[in-house]
Amino acid sequence: MSDEESSFTVFRAYLLRREFTWFDIFLWVIANPLASGLLYYSVSATGSPGFYGGVVPYAFLLAGLMFIPIVLSFMITASSLPRSASPYILVSRTFGALPGFLSIALYLFLSGGLLTIGFLAYSSTGILSDGFIMSGYITNNSYLTTLGESLKSVLFTVIIAFIMITFLFVATIFGRRVIKILLYVSVVIPLVLYIAILVSLYPFSSRVFINNWNTLFNDSYGKIISIAQYGGVVNGVVVNALKPVSEWNATLALLGVAVYAYLGLENASFIAGEVKDPVNSYLKGYITGFTTLIALYTVTPVIITLIAGYDFLSAYSYLYHYYPGVLKIIMGTNTPPSPSLVTIISVYTGNTYTSLIFTAVAYLFYFDTMLTIWNSGIRVLLALSQDHLMPRFLARISHRTGVPHYSNLFIYVLSTLILLSTIFIKSNLQLELSFLKMINLGYSIFLVFIGLSLISVPLFSEKLYNRFTYRSGGLLYIVGYTSSTIGFGLALTVGANTSPTDILVTTSLFGAILLLFIAVTIYMKHRGVRYEEVFSRIPPM
Repeated sequence: MSDEESSFTVFRAYLLRREFTWFDIFLWVIANPLASGLLYYSVSATGSPGFYGGVVPYAFLLAGLMFIPIVLSFMITASSLPRSASPYILVSRTFGALPGFLSIALYLFLSGGLLTIGFLAYSSTGILSDGFIMSGYITNNSYLTTLGESLKSVLFTVIIAFIMITFLFVATIFGRRVIKILLYVSVVIPLVLYIAILVSLYPFSSRVFINNWNTLFNDSYGKIISIAQYGGVVNGVVVNALKPVSEWNATLALLGVAVYAYLGLENASFIAGEVKDPVNSYLKGYITGFTTLIALYTVTPVIITLIAGYDFLSAYSYLYHYYPGVLKIIMGTNTPPSPSLVTIISVYTGNTYTSLIFTAVAYLFYFDTMLTIWNSGIRVLLALSQDHLMPRFLARISHRTGVPHYSNLFIYVLSTLILLSTIFIKSNLQLELSFLKMINLGYSIFLVFIGLSLISVPLFSEKLYNRFTYRSGGLLYIVGYTSSTIGFGLALTVGANTSPTDILVTTSLFGAILLLFIAVTIYMKHRGVRYEEVFSRIPPM
């Protein structure tokens, strides 16, 4: 049996030309995480009890720094094992078929994989709705306002989301070239427009925003802050005050939210089988993409806070989510727009065209997230079916387009089912939170497997280790250790009533156990122990 066929090495890539460059990796790295985290979290996170008082830019910056070892994990994996679904290859060739299948299946069917396409397609219509509503308010155009309100209905939301899912299905049929074009259109153009619009907001005058808000919404700027901060009774409804907590505790709570805004950075590693010069492409693509992402996440809340004011952003989000009826009365409107970047920028500019352009930019950020998830999911299904862990027909590839059609159809059907299920999920806040926790748990376990695999490769799988471009045991130990420890900590945050102290203590204990394992195995290896031989035989007693 040749090296390529052995259980210690990587299965052959399916016959596709390597056409993705470092710039495609750069776009892929940006495309997947850049959606709700930027458009909603950066504006509304401090409007929840326990978060008010925290510093949003610090939280996003710290979360980005936490993700450095995770980015390195996927960069090293993809450049060392340049095959479709390279993280799955790493785990399955390190630990075997069952751990490999479990890790990637949890990711694909329980986490940031196929569960999120239908959910995002449904959620993204809210951005369109807010954009049209704000444009209608700015121009006093009842048609635009009515259109925006109509888009909030379940029927129109499902129709638009289904059209989006169908478009992704059809686009994928035409192969990688069409996907590359869509990636460029949905990332490069919106990214340039987004930065240009942010720059155009200079000098970031809060006076302009306050005047525009009061003109549009019944002189309600100060009233919103007052009722949220001090509480009171509005038309018989008792509003409890939003109490600030210490800056440290609130920022730590925000950190838990900000971390999830970076989920999706792993996605670019699933297309490693189609990347030219994987080592250089992943190095340049991940570094530039990740740096850009941190910059956007850090700078955006600074600008938005200068424009709208910290207390207003917190108060508006608080009333919108906890006292929507009160907010309607204060603002004098039946459809208050959601606390999002679209709302803040539309009010500040007071320009319909800018509002609609930014709405399109925001919607495309959702689109490119779905595009990359869809195509990465196809690569995972292909890898599993080639290993006989999924039905083999999922690996049948069109010789003309190089697309596994049955995998594409499978994702289309599943995404449609999730879309229809989202109607029920969105009807109950507790159910939606449970759904999101389930997604986060699947991702966290996947991350733990990746980290443990990187620790294990230099110790237990010499043949696989020899394929690595970064053949430094120390580097793999550090990156693997931090990634798996962070993954374990993220998994703990899913638990109900888990305090930051509980998470810190338990994660530290997990980290200490891992450190003990690494220290003992390194010591034994220096003393001549060959772990591959040890674990290839049954103990005598």
